Amino acid sequence: MKKIDWFIVISDLQRNKISMSRLATDLKVSERTIANWKSVNEPKYSAGIKIIELWRKTMNRTEIPCIKEGRYD
Repeated sequence: MKKIDWFIVISDLQRNKISMSRLATDLKVSERTIANWKSVNEPKYSAGIKIIELWRKTMNRTEIPCIKEGRYD
């Protein structure tokens, strides 16, 4: 199963004028948590769904950016 590339998702939102502060407020988490999702961890399922919905609306795309982990992914 492919993993979502949260770095790309959050970076795309930031490039489209959606700040970490706004994401943090909307998701009821800290900005540090958003930064951690972008660089190290991944969000819980419910927060991830909300971020992806916002990303799809903002980017006007349906295919979510994924990390390619191996040769056969």
